[in-house]
Amino acid sequence: MNPLRVCILILVFAVIAARAEETNTPTTAGATSNAVPSGVTSNVAPSTITIDGTTYQDVRWGRLTPSTVTIFHRTGIATMPLWKLPPDLQKQFSYDAEKATAFQDAQRKAAGRAAVQARLQYLRKIDGVIYDFSPAETARRQWQQYLDGHAPTDAGLPVESERLRLYNAQIGFDDYRLIGTVIQILDNGLLVGRYIGNDKYPTYLKHYSGEHSAVDGDLIRCEGMDTGRYKYTDVSGAQRTVPMFDCGEPLEESDFTAKIISIAPHPQ
Repeated sequence: MNPLRVCILILVFAVIAARAEETNTPTTAGATSNAVPSGVTSNVAPSTITIDGTTYQDVRWGRLTPSTVTIFHRTGIATMPLWKLPPDLQKQFSYDAEKATAFQDAQRKAAGRAAVQARLQYLRKIDGVIYDFSPAETARRQWQQYLDGHAPTDAGLPVESERLRLYNAQIGFDDYRLIGTVIQILDNGLLVGRYIGNDKYPTYLKHYSGEHSAVDGDLIRCEGMDTGRYKYTDVSGAQRTVPMFDCGEPLEESDFTAKIISIAPHPQ
């Protein structure tokens, strides 16, 4: 047989075999199904639904929680409370009113803890009360921004209402700040020389975060409140009474839901 004819026949048989295999191969569906969220064993959820008078089309069902379900629809995304769904869908999603309420309560508490954590650097627990010291930081920052934006002249900064307002605002919080040097290490605190103007006054410092590593002569800066008087014995054995300044105790889990009081500047 002519070799050319043999090659042609082989090519024809190969094409026929390939077409036959293509015909017998099952086709895979390309469309996504409208299945309910993972973990829900039931029938396929509807692709169109009306809730509170609004009709959602081309619905795809997303994340399911004990109280809500997220849907992706033709014009966007929405999160629906399960109690607003028709009874058949509530059953399909295993809705339980008590579990939904417990879940929402837990979510609110978690959100509250997160908000407190964000403010934690400014919170102090003093004599059992939670105080928010962020107003002092805000006033200090605003005053510093003013100084950065107004270069001093030979005559000093211009005396203007904005300057006076910001200056008075930040010094109004001076009583909540302590700057001093360590004089003596005491039981459960430090004796420091607190700077007030050009003078130093012995002050008992309580709940200072670095008290265990402090040594005589260290410079101390902290925020807190004057909370009364403190008696101690000095190195000579004499009894002394000095003002007490409390930097605040560390917060505990139970404090996250307590009432928080923002400090206010003292009038100047």
